[in-house]
Amino acid sequence: MHFALPNKDHRSSPLRATSAVSQMSRTYLRNILRRPVGVLIGVVVLLFLYLGLSSSGGEVKYGNPPAVLVTVIDRANYSEDYLNRVIADRKDYAKRHGYSVFIKDVSDYKTDSPYTLWAALPTLRHAMTTYPTGKFFWYLEQNAIIMNPSLSIEEHIMDPARLSKLAMRNQAVVPSSGIIKTFRNVNTKTVGLVMSMDEAGIAPSSMVIRNGAFAKYLLDAWYDPLIRNYWNWQRDKLAASLEHLVQWHPTILANYILIPQRILNSYPTTANGEGTYQDGDMVVSFKGCEAKDSGRNCEAEFNKYWEQKKQSSS
Repeated sequence: MHFALPNKDHRSSPLRATSAVSQMSRTYLRNILRRPVGVLIGVVVLLFLYLGLSSSGGEVKYGNPPAVLVTVIDRANYSEDYLNRVIADRKDYAKRHGYSVFIKDVSDYKTDSPYTLWAALPTLRHAMTTYPTGKFFWYLEQNAIIMNPSLSIEEHIMDPARLSKLAMRNQAVVPSSGIIKTFRNVNTKTVGLVMSMDEAGIAPSSMVIRNGAFAKYLLDAWYDPLIRNYWNWQRDKLAASLEHLVQWHPTILANYILIPQRILNSYPTTANGEGTYQDGDMVVSFKGCEAKDSGRNCEAEFNKYWEQKKQSSS
């Protein structure tokens, strides 16, 4: 009888060779570690391999993070002092929970559009490439502050039992039409996209994406030039384009859950009061503050809550 591969004891067996090489490597490593310098080198190597600690600009890595917090900043239109506070807010939160932070500037990606928020999509893809083992990616727009840093992504939002209670089932994706609605039954253990809805519609300014094949499909479809060019006439292009995808692509709708606004994306004020920030809420987001005709100031609104957060934590 002939075998496709030699058995592991045969001298030509790759298993035998691998075993021999491994034995030699272990012996060599033991000899090196007997020396003081070798011990020091070994400790340094282990720190880099197993802890993976590094910091570069807006990126902070803590080994294999369960979640990655992603934010896109706009250095051309906001002060350095303001952006430093935004970055500090994200890093402090991530450090508390052992997450990583991925922050890029809008100028890092060419989006062939003056609408800077399109940069959120390639930034998310970049983050997933940088952290392939990250389970959840929380995208939070620049003009927002994490008010309750004790709440984690895994327990506050993505825990399957809690998410099942939070899920807004049979909810119209576009309130004005009410034709397409969220599914009644979505697997909360595998759902790919979680976000809230404000009075105008879905609000992707704060959303959680589960890493995997669906995430890559979603971001590719969402960033497709045809989608971006078609929805460029809308003010909130990210939301309008996603509404289209959710309505016309069942694969996305089947992996999509809406949750109450105050769980993930409170606003300073809302007309109906349902999304208005209250003490204890996770996030307050200043959606629309950047619009030139809004009469608002993003930095002033952020600083108000920044001081409030500092007082509550002191």
